[in-house]
This record gives sequence, C-alpha cells and structure tokens, in this order.
Amino acid sequence: MKDKYFVTLILSLIGIIFIILGVGFSVFVPPFLYNEATELEALPLVGVAYLMDSHPNDGLVAIEAILSDQNPTLYQDYLVYSVDEYRRGSIDKNDDDDDEWVEISRNTPPLLLAQPKGMVKIVNEDYKVNGQQHIITDGNTRYRGLTAGTAVFVVGFHLSRGENPELKANFIAIGTRDDYVAEQRKSAYFFDWFGWLFASVGILLCIIGIIILIWNI
Repeated sequence: MKDKYFVTLILSLIGIIFIILGVGFSVFVPPFLYNEATELEALPLVGVAYLMDSHPNDGLVAIEAILSDQNPTLYQDYLVYSVDEYRRGSIDKNDDDDDEWVEISRNTPPLLLAQPKGMVKIVNEDYKVNGQQHIITDGNTRYRGLTAGTAVFVVGFHLSRGENPELKANFIAIGTRDDYVAEQRKSAYFFDWFGWLFASVGILLCIIGIIILIWNI
C-alpha cells in the first residue's frame, strides 16, 4: 500500500510540474511573440533619405537593407560571427544525448548597411543576430556568421542624420520584415501547441497516479 501512495505521489508531483510549465508556456510566451510581431508589422520601414532629413528621436525605426561589401571581414568572409565549441556531456562516447554546441564568443562590430539611395551605419556592438546564419565547422569549433550581400531587417534607434545616418541597433534579422514577423508567429503557434501538450501529459500522469491508488494495480 505504501508503494502505491509513493508512486501516486511521484506521478502527481511530476504531473503538476508539467501542468505548471505547460500552462506557463501557453499563457505567457505566445502573447509576447504575437505582440512583438504586431508591433514590428506596424513599425514603418524607413530609408536613407528619411534618416538623412529627420531629427533623431527616442522612437524605434526599422529598415531593410543588405550588408555592404565595404565592411571589413573578420573571419574568412564573415562580417559578423559567433564561435561555438562542441562539448561532450557524457563519458560514454557513443551517447551523444547530452552533447551540445556552446557559444564561447561573439563578434558584432559596427556595420554599414546598403540601400539603393545610400548607406546607414550601425554604431553599437551589442546587437543581437536572429535567423539562420551561414555555418563553417572546423573540428570541435563552429563559426556562425553573415557575409556581405546578406539581406537584413534591422530595428533600432535613430542616433544621427547626415550623409551616413547612424543607428543603435537592437537586433539584426536575416531576411525581410515579413520573414521575421512570420517566424515570430510560427514560434508563438509552436509554444502555444507545445505548452498545452505538456500540460496534457501532466494531467495524464496525475490521472494514472490516481488510478494506481484507487485500483489494485
């Protein structure tokens, strides 16, 4: 009888944890992603001419451009890149379940963005890079980066106008705004579905625990 209580307790505790995590994923993550997608969709896309003539302000601006070939390369053809190291999590060489790539450095220098009517300069070095980057693997080291000519969507703050207007970028996303917004909505849908699936597994575990306790299993 004590074993049945113990099994029920363990299953119920695991089930409750699954329910809390699942509901948390579904309730909090998707709205955040959907709201971000909606806000970015409403943000007007601006060009060099607008940034040259308008006064800097505290509001966010969004641009679509390509990475200029006037940027210096840092590693091979990469203008921006991160370095990952492969780390084995298990002593058993045949077991790669715990193995993972760990980012050990990131290089995000100031960048020139090219548009048909001129250049825009990103001046900060702490922006995020989103999207599928080009990858070079060398043994246990992996390099992820962006090359000249890559189409990007950038959101940031307008710092100065003039011949080469300056931005403080929050993030650079590979592709267009439509690509980024679609990816955000796809992620929101995934977290919504995954969260309720997680919660359903938790409910099932609790039910199994109760059945074990009630019936002579």
